[in-house]
Amino acid sequence: YVPGREPTYSFDEKGNLLSATAYIKKLVGGVWHEISATAFFDEYVQTKKDGEPNIMWKKMPRLMLAKTAESLVLRKAFPAELSGLYT
Repeated sequence: YVPGREPTYSFDEKGNLLSATAYIKKLVGGVWHEISATAFFDEYVQTKKDGEPNIMWKKMPRLMLAKTAESLVLRKAFPAELSGLYT
């Protein structure tokens, strides 16, 4: 495993964050393969009781969503090693 390129983001026409995609590289049989996973904002954003994003998701939404996408791609690349772990 090595870290991949910087995460990429998608936004709607108003500039609202929609998704983040994280990338890693995994060595399989002597060949490096890039693996990606996408996290969608509306599926992972942590909200307060009023439905607004909590302080960290409001202050740093791209960072929070990129961390979520990175967790997803690591689970995708290494399912046996990461099963049962809470991230």
